[in-house]
Amino acid sequence: MNKASVHSLKEGDKLAKSVITQNGTVILSSGTVLTKHYIKRLIERGIADVYIDREPEIKAIKKETPVKPSRHSKENITNILFHKLDQPSIPIFQFNARKESAFKRMYRKTVLDITHEPMIVELLNQLHESEPSLLEHCVNVSILSGMIGTEYGYDNAGMLELIIGSLLYDIGMLKLPASIMRSNRSLTGKQRDLLKNHTVDGYQLLRSINGMPERSALCALLHHEKFDGSGYPYQLTGKVIPSYAQIVGMADLYDALISPKPYRSPYKAVDAIELFYAAGNHYFRADLVNIFLKLIHVSPITSELRLSNG
Repeated sequence: MNKASVHSLKEGDKLAKSVITQNGTVILSSGTVLTKHYIKRLIERGIADVYIDREPEIKAIKKETPVKPSRHSKENITNILFHKLDQPSIPIFQFNARKESAFKRMYRKTVLDITHEPMIVELLNQLHESEPSLLEHCVNVSILSGMIGTEYGYDNAGMLELIIGSLLYDIGMLKLPASIMRSNRSLTGKQRDLLKNHTVDGYQLLRSINGMPERSALCALLHHEKFDGSGYPYQLTGKVIPSYAQIVGMADLYDALISPKPYRSPYKAVDAIELFYAAGNHYFRADLVNIFLKLIHVSPITSELRLSNG
Protein backbone atom coordinates (compact mmCIF):
# COMPACT_ATOMS: atom_id res chain seq x y z
CA MET A 1 0.00 0.00 0.00
CA ASN A 2 1.43 3.36 -1.05
CA LYS A 3 0.31 6.96 -0.53
CA ALA A 4 0.10 8.84 -3.82
CA SER A 5 -0.84 12.35 -4.96
CA VAL A 6 -4.08 12.31 -6.94
CA HIS A 7 -2.24 14.02 -9.78
CA SER A 8 0.18 11.09 -10.07
CA LEU A 9 -2.57 8.46 -10.35
CA LYS A 10 -2.83 6.32 -13.46
CA GLU A 11 -5.76 4.52 -15.03
CA GLY A 12 -5.79 0.98 -13.64
CA ASP A 13 -4.48 1.89 -10.17
CA LYS A 14 -6.49 0.22 -7.39
CA LEU A 15 -7.50 1.98 -4.17
CA ALA A 16 -6.06 0.30 -1.07
CA LYS A 17 -8.23 2.40 1.28
CA SER A 18 -11.63 4.00 0.80
CA VAL A 19 -11.65 7.73 0.07
CA ILE A 20 -13.80 9.42 2.71
CA THR A 21 -14.72 13.09 3.14
CA GLN A 22 -14.48 14.94 6.46
CA ASN A 23 -18.18 14.38 7.09
CA GLY A 24 -17.82 10.63 6.58
CA THR A 25 -19.15 10.31 3.03
CA VAL A 26 -17.45 7.58 1.00
CA ILE A 27 -16.42 8.94 -2.39
CA LEU A 28 -14.77 5.74 -3.66
CA SER A 29 -14.51 2.38 -1.91
CA SER A 30 -11.41 0.31 -1.25
CA GLY A 31 -10.64 -1.95 -4.19
CA THR A 32 -11.98 0.48 -6.82
CA VAL A 33 -9.99 0.35 -10.05
CA LEU A 34 -9.39 3.95 -11.06
CA THR A 35 -10.47 5.33 -14.41
CA LYS A 36 -9.85 8.78 -15.86
CA HIS A 37 -13.37 9.74 -14.70
CA TYR A 38 -12.65 8.68 -11.12
CA ILE A 39 -9.30 10.53 -11.06
CA LYS A 40 -11.01 13.67 -12.34
CA ARG A 41 -13.69 13.30 -9.67
CA LEU A 42 -11.08 13.08 -6.90
CA ILE A 43 -9.32 16.21 -8.17
CA GLU A 44 -12.60 18.12 -8.38
CA ARG A 45 -13.48 17.12 -4.79
CA GLY A 46 -10.18 18.58 -3.59
CA ILE A 47 -8.69 15.24 -2.49
CA ALA A 48 -4.90 15.61 -2.26
CA ASP A 49 -3.66 12.05 -1.63
CA VAL A 50 -5.02 8.49 -1.66
CA TYR A 51 -3.67 5.04 -0.81
CA ILE A 52 -3.24 2.63 -3.70
CA ASP A 53 -2.02 -0.90 -4.30
CA ARG A 54 0.97 -0.26 -6.52
CA GLU A 55 4.47 -1.62 -6.27
CA PRO A 56 7.04 1.18 -5.98
CA GLU A 57 8.92 1.76 -9.21
CA ILE A 58 12.47 0.46 -9.22
CA LYS A 59 13.85 3.89 -10.06
CA ALA A 60 12.22 5.27 -6.91
CA ILE A 61 14.42 3.16 -4.64
CA LYS A 62 17.68 3.75 -6.45
CA LYS A 63 20.17 5.87 -4.59
CA GLU A 64 20.23 9.38 -5.92
CA THR A 65 23.44 10.65 -7.44
CA PRO A 66 24.27 14.35 -7.32
CA VAL A 67 23.56 16.16 -10.58
CA LYS A 68 26.49 18.07 -12.02
CA PRO A 69 25.44 20.33 -14.89
CA SER A 70 27.83 20.42 -17.84
CA ARG A 71 30.64 22.98 -17.73
CA HIS A 72 29.46 26.57 -17.98
CA SER A 73 25.82 25.44 -18.33
CA LYS A 74 24.69 27.57 -15.37
CA GLU A 75 26.30 30.66 -16.86
CA ASN A 76 24.96 29.88 -20.32
CA ILE A 77 21.39 29.36 -19.11
CA THR A 78 21.51 32.53 -17.00
CA ASN A 79 22.78 34.53 -19.99
CA ILE A 80 20.04 33.14 -22.26
CA LEU A 81 17.31 34.08 -19.77
CA PHE A 82 18.72 37.55 -19.14
CA HIS A 83 19.16 38.18 -22.88
CA LYS A 84 15.51 37.32 -23.58
CA LEU A 85 14.45 39.57 -20.71
CA ASP A 86 16.44 42.51 -22.12
CA GLN A 87 15.36 41.87 -25.71
CA PRO A 88 11.91 40.29 -25.36
CA SER A 89 9.79 39.23 -28.31
CA ILE A 90 6.71 40.32 -26.34
CA PRO A 91 6.06 43.78 -24.85
CA ILE A 92 6.88 44.26 -21.16
CA PHE A 93 4.60 46.75 -19.38
CA GLN A 94 4.27 49.09 -22.36
CA PHE A 95 4.31 52.82 -21.46
CA ASN A 96 5.15 52.08 -17.79
CA ALA A 97 8.90 52.28 -17.26
CA ARG A 98 8.62 51.98 -13.47
CA LYS A 99 6.76 48.66 -13.65
CA GLU A 100 9.10 47.37 -16.33
CA SER A 101 12.18 48.17 -14.25
CA ALA A 102 10.71 46.59 -11.10
CA PHE A 103 9.67 43.48 -13.00
CA LYS A 104 13.08 43.00 -14.57
CA ARG A 105 14.78 43.32 -11.18
CA MET A 106 12.43 40.72 -9.69
CA TYR A 107 12.84 38.35 -12.64
CA ARG A 108 16.66 38.55 -12.60
CA LYS A 109 16.76 37.89 -8.86
CA THR A 110 14.40 34.91 -9.27
CA VAL A 111 16.51 33.49 -12.09
CA LEU A 112 19.64 33.73 -9.93
CA ASP A 113 17.80 31.89 -7.13
CA ILE A 114 16.59 29.19 -9.53
CA THR A 115 20.02 28.59 -11.06
CA HIS A 116 21.37 27.59 -7.64
CA GLU A 117 19.41 24.33 -8.15
CA PRO A 118 21.62 22.02 -10.27
CA MET A 119 18.78 19.81 -11.49
CA ILE A 120 16.78 22.76 -12.78
CA VAL A 121 19.84 24.07 -14.60
CA GLU A 122 20.44 20.63 -16.09
CA LEU A 123 16.85 20.35 -17.37
CA LEU A 124 16.99 23.83 -18.93
CA ASN A 125 20.33 22.89 -20.48
CA GLN A 126 18.79 19.73 -21.95
CA LEU A 127 16.03 21.84 -23.50
CA HIS A 128 18.62 24.16 -25.01
CA GLU A 129 20.79 21.36 -26.41
CA SER A 130 17.95 19.23 -27.78
CA GLU A 131 15.62 21.97 -29.06
CA PRO A 132 16.83 25.60 -28.69
CA SER A 133 13.54 26.97 -30.06
CA LEU A 134 11.64 25.13 -27.31
CA LEU A 135 13.76 26.77 -24.60
CA GLU A 136 13.19 30.16 -26.25
CA HIS A 137 9.44 29.49 -26.21
CA CYS A 138 9.58 28.48 -22.52
CA VAL A 139 11.47 31.68 -21.64
CA ASN A 140 8.89 33.79 -23.50
CA VAL A 141 6.13 31.98 -21.61
CA SER A 142 7.98 32.50 -18.33
CA ILE A 143 8.38 36.25 -18.85
CA LEU A 144 4.73 36.69 -19.84
CA SER A 145 3.55 34.45 -16.98
CA GLY A 146 5.65 36.50 -14.57
CA MET A 147 4.04 39.71 -15.83
CA ILE A 148 0.55 38.28 -15.32
CA GLY A 149 1.48 36.91 -11.89
CA THR A 150 2.85 40.32 -10.86
CA GLU A 151 -0.41 42.03 -11.83
CA TYR A 152 -2.43 39.28 -10.17
CA GLY A 153 -0.63 40.02 -6.90
CA TYR A 154 1.49 36.95 -6.14
CA ASP A 155 4.04 37.45 -3.36
CA ASN A 156 7.76 36.65 -3.75
CA ALA A 157 7.30 32.96 -2.87
CA GLY A 158 4.41 32.69 -5.31
CA MET A 159 6.39 34.33 -8.08
CA LEU A 160 9.29 31.92 -7.51
CA GLU A 161 6.95 28.94 -7.90
CA LEU A 162 5.28 30.45 -10.96
CA ILE A 163 8.55 31.23 -12.74
CA ILE A 164 9.97 27.76 -12.01
CA GLY A 165 6.76 26.20 -13.31
CA SER A 166 6.60 28.40 -16.40
CA LEU A 167 10.23 27.70 -17.34
CA LEU A 168 9.83 23.91 -17.00
CA TYR A 169 6.17 23.40 -17.90
CA ASP A 170 7.02 21.80 -21.26
CA ILE A 171 9.88 19.63 -20.00
CA GLY A 172 7.88 16.50 -20.82
CA MET A 173 8.40 17.32 -24.52
CA LEU A 174 11.91 15.91 -24.17
CA LYS A 175 10.38 12.42 -24.08
CA LEU A 176 8.74 12.84 -27.48
CA PRO A 177 10.26 11.31 -30.64
CA ALA A 178 12.14 13.78 -32.85
CA SER A 179 9.65 12.99 -35.64
CA ILE A 180 6.94 14.71 -33.60
CA MET A 181 9.07 17.47 -32.13
CA ARG A 182 10.32 18.59 -35.56
CA SER A 183 7.31 17.72 -37.70
CA ASN A 184 6.67 20.26 -40.49
CA ARG A 185 3.10 19.17 -41.03
CA SER A 186 -0.06 18.58 -39.02
CA LEU A 187 0.18 15.60 -36.67
CA THR A 188 -1.78 12.38 -37.12
CA GLY A 189 -4.26 11.24 -34.48
CA LYS A 190 -1.76 8.78 -33.00
CA GLN A 191 0.96 11.46 -32.90
CA ARG A 192 -1.41 13.87 -31.15
CA ASP A 193 -2.13 11.23 -28.51
CA LEU A 194 1.62 10.84 -27.91
CA LEU A 195 2.00 14.61 -27.74
CA LYS A 196 -0.66 14.83 -25.02
CA ASN A 197 1.43 12.54 -22.83
CA HIS A 198 3.99 15.32 -22.35
CA THR A 199 1.87 16.85 -19.57
CA VAL A 200 1.96 13.73 -17.39
CA ASP A 201 5.58 12.95 -18.30
CA GLY A 202 6.63 16.48 -17.36
CA TYR A 203 4.76 16.39 -14.07
CA GLN A 204 6.28 13.07 -13.06
CA LEU A 205 9.77 14.30 -13.95
CA LEU A 206 9.39 17.49 -11.90
CA ARG A 207 7.86 15.61 -8.97
CA SER A 208 10.96 13.41 -8.85
CA ILE A 209 13.15 16.43 -8.06
CA ASN A 210 13.72 17.00 -4.35
CA GLY A 211 12.28 20.34 -3.23
CA MET A 212 10.28 20.96 -6.42
CA PRO A 213 7.17 22.97 -5.41
CA GLU A 214 3.93 21.10 -6.15
CA ARG A 215 2.37 24.17 -7.75
CA SER A 216 5.34 24.43 -10.13
CA ALA A 217 4.98 20.77 -11.12
CA LEU A 218 1.23 21.24 -11.67
CA CYS A 219 2.02 23.84 -14.34
CA ALA A 220 3.45 20.98 -16.40
CA LEU A 221 0.48 18.69 -15.75
CA LEU A 222 -2.44 21.10 -16.15
CA HIS A 223 -1.39 23.89 -18.56
CA HIS A 224 -3.55 22.39 -21.33
CA GLU A 225 -6.71 22.16 -19.19
CA LYS A 226 -9.45 24.57 -20.31
CA PHE A 227 -12.07 26.36 -18.22
CA ASP A 228 -14.92 24.73 -20.17
CA GLY A 229 -13.57 21.19 -19.74
CA SER A 230 -12.28 20.82 -23.31
CA GLY A 231 -8.62 20.48 -22.29
CA TYR A 232 -6.44 17.55 -21.19
CA PRO A 233 -5.36 15.29 -19.50
CA TYR A 234 -8.36 15.29 -17.08
CA GLN A 235 -10.90 17.63 -18.75
CA LEU A 236 -11.09 19.69 -15.55
CA THR A 237 -13.48 22.64 -15.45
CA GLY A 238 -13.71 26.07 -13.86
CA LYS A 239 -11.75 27.07 -10.80
CA VAL A 240 -10.66 23.48 -10.12
CA ILE A 241 -7.78 24.33 -12.48
CA PRO A 242 -5.08 26.17 -10.46
CA SER A 243 -4.48 29.79 -11.42
CA TYR A 244 -0.76 29.00 -11.96
CA ALA A 245 -1.61 26.49 -14.67
CA GLN A 246 -4.17 28.83 -16.25
CA ILE A 247 -1.61 31.66 -16.41
CA VAL A 248 1.01 29.41 -18.00
CA GLY A 249 -1.62 28.06 -20.41
CA MET A 250 -2.52 31.59 -21.55
CA ALA A 251 1.11 32.58 -22.03
CA ASP A 252 1.81 29.31 -23.88
CA LEU A 253 -1.10 29.79 -26.27
CA TYR A 254 -0.30 33.43 -27.02
CA ASP A 255 3.39 32.83 -27.75
CA ALA A 256 2.55 29.76 -29.83
CA LEU A 257 0.08 31.78 -31.93
CA ILE A 258 2.45 34.68 -32.68
CA SER A 259 5.43 32.40 -33.39
CA PRO A 260 6.05 30.92 -36.88
CA LYS A 261 5.47 27.21 -37.33
CA PRO A 262 6.75 24.92 -40.11
CA TYR A 263 3.15 24.37 -41.24
CA ARG A 264 1.75 27.94 -40.85
CA SER A 265 2.64 31.62 -40.68
CA PRO A 266 2.53 33.40 -37.31
CA TYR A 267 -0.63 35.16 -36.24
CA LYS A 268 -0.55 38.94 -36.13
CA ALA A 269 -0.64 40.11 -32.51
CA VAL A 270 -4.02 41.81 -33.02
CA ASP A 271 -5.49 38.57 -34.42
CA ALA A 272 -4.12 36.52 -31.51
CA ILE A 273 -5.56 39.02 -29.03
CA GLU A 274 -8.95 38.87 -30.75
CA LEU A 275 -9.05 35.16 -29.90
CA PHE A 276 -8.46 35.95 -26.23
CA TYR A 277 -11.36 38.40 -26.12
CA ALA A 278 -13.61 35.36 -26.60
CA ALA A 279 -11.62 33.12 -24.25
CA GLY A 280 -12.89 34.40 -20.89
CA ASN A 281 -14.63 31.60 -18.95
CA HIS A 282 -14.29 29.49 -22.07
CA TYR A 283 -10.62 28.59 -22.32
CA PHE A 284 -9.39 30.55 -19.30
CA ARG A 285 -10.77 32.34 -16.24
CA ALA A 286 -12.25 35.70 -17.22
CA ASP A 287 -10.39 37.68 -14.52
CA LEU A 288 -7.04 36.26 -15.71
CA VAL A 289 -7.89 36.99 -19.34
CA ASN A 290 -8.72 40.60 -18.43
CA ILE A 291 -5.32 41.01 -16.74
CA PHE A 292 -3.63 39.46 -19.77
CA LEU A 293 -5.42 41.76 -22.24
CA LYS A 294 -4.44 44.88 -20.28
CA LEU A 295 -0.79 43.80 -20.33
CA ILE A 296 -0.56 42.71 -23.93
CA HIS A 297 -2.79 45.38 -25.51
CA VAL A 298 -1.90 46.09 -29.14
CA SER A 299 -3.51 49.00 -30.94
CA PRO A 300 -4.76 48.47 -34.52
CA ILE A 301 -2.42 49.89 -37.16
CA THR A 302 -5.00 52.49 -38.26
CA SER A 303 -5.64 53.86 -34.76
CA GLU A 304 -4.18 57.02 -33.28
CA LEU A 305 -2.75 57.18 -29.76
CA ARG A 306 -2.14 60.44 -27.85
CA LEU A 307 0.66 60.14 -25.29
CA SER A 308 0.69 62.02 -21.99
CA ASN A 309 3.16 64.59 -23.39
CA GLY A 310 0.80 65.40 -26.26
